[in-house]
Amino acid sequence: MGGLALAEQEYLDMIAKLRVAQGANSDNIALMLDHLGEFYLEARSFDKAYKAFSDALEVRKATIAALPATAATATAGPEFIAYHTFRLHLGDLETRLGEMDLAKGNLKRAGERLTDSVAIANEPVHQRFVFGL
Repeated sequence: MGGLALAEQEYLDMIAKLRVAQGANSDNIALMLDHLGEFYLEARSFDKAYKAFSDALEVRKATIAALPATAATATAGPEFIAYHTFRLHLGDLETRLGEMDLAKGNLKRAGERLTDSVAIANEPVHQRFVFGL
């Protein structure tokens, strides 16, 4: 097994173990799927990268939905930090997928994703962060 194949298998094994230990939609799974997508981009496996980023996006949406209802309006504390950290990650994933949609010529989907990302970036609490747009 070559180095890239071994690294890919390690990522997939870690994600599988995290799903068993933490459930299907944990923060760590969203992050690991994002890292797997970056790995696939480096390996120039664009379809696999897109799938990994898409999966990370869905997990991230689920982690946000699982937060207490008060998290979105919290002004400080752990709920505030979790909510906005997760939202920033969601925006980053939307940006990455929008760039890939653009590269594939899917202008409609790219526009939707990048519009969503800009909306997250423009939330007042997020304006000091850079999304790479």
